[in-house]
Amino acid sequence: MKLHQSVTQFNCGIDLHAKNMYLCVMDKEGKKLLHKNIETHDRECFLELLAPYRHDLTVACESTFNWYVVSDMCEDAGIPFVLGHAFYMKAIHQSKVKNDRADSETIASLLRGNLLPVGYVCRRQVRSVRDLFRRRAYLVRQRAALEAHLTEMGYLYDFKATSQDFKRRTGRFQAYARQLPDDFGVQMSAAADLRLIEALRVEILSIEKAVKRHAKGFDRELLDLLQTIPGAGAIISMGILYEADDFSRFADCGHFVSYCRLVTPLHESDGKVTGGGHRKSGNPYLKWMFSELNAACRRHSSELNAFAQRLVSRHGPRKASCMLTHKLGRAVFHIATERVPFNLEKFLGGPMKKR
Repeated sequence: MKLHQSVTQFNCGIDLHAKNMYLCVMDKEGKKLLHKNIETHDRECFLELLAPYRHDLTVACESTFNWYVVSDMCEDAGIPFVLGHAFYMKAIHQSKVKNDRADSETIASLLRGNLLPVGYVCRRQVRSVRDLFRRRAYLVRQRAALEAHLTEMGYLYDFKATSQDFKRRTGRFQAYARQLPDDFGVQMSAAADLRLIEALRVEILSIEKAVKRHAKGFDRELLDLLQTIPGAGAIISMGILYEADDFSRFADCGHFVSYCRLVTPLHESDGKVTGGGHRKSGNPYLKWMFSELNAACRRHSSELNAFAQRLVSRHGPRKASCMLTHKLGRAVFHIATERVPFNLEKFLGGPMKKR
């Protein structure tokens, strides 16, 4: 958790909602200079109210679903903007009195006292494509759920084969559905799944083609370096790049793998480990990308697959998978910061190499 260090004379906390936002401006001594509720998209009123303080002002709001609005207004006006990390802002969620006026005052107080936990403000020119990638991930999961339902229907009606027994992904589910019982309800359900799977396939391919065209101007050198990892194609590499955005914002490799949810945080007190917590603190999309990369590496590299099997024999499948994914996260950070291709020999070296 990072805390913002305010260096400005005035600090503005905003309790943001879809239609309205409540502004509270404080000076360094904690004196409230402004308390007002305005419409969220009223740019002129927003700038007019903050005009007396703009020369030395920082604005902060919680990372709600529409924080882009405030971020863009501040960027256009040249006002420093801080995004509050919603998960860590306990002072708001656990306060006894909770309303818009109190919440905006709490955010301003946290900002003034250097106690505001910050989230990452993605670059304006990147975030729309990043959001498109996130939408693709959602569509992929929906397609996988439909494919799983078709397979479950086979088990339900005692059809021993699975969809994996049919070659080629685009046609295997159609062939699989034809082998299901000739029953009205079963065939209608399978047909509905097939139509949705095909529609999702078309949309996913369309998004991938569009993103590939856009990525031509986005650090092509680093994109090529990431693809030197066995199994890391253009989609996985671009997904990691768009989610991480700027690797220089991570102090070291440990901070990066923690952000990717590739470590298990421990709670310790008085020399005793009391358990783990905050496993979901971090970027869930990067976690998913590295899980996909884990599986792809094992499919495309016999050396990496053998390495993974040795980990399984020593630590069990679940821990072995976490260890390999964590190692891949460290490798990606090294590639991105050192600007070097993936080195398989170095990756397999160390205490886990085959003796």
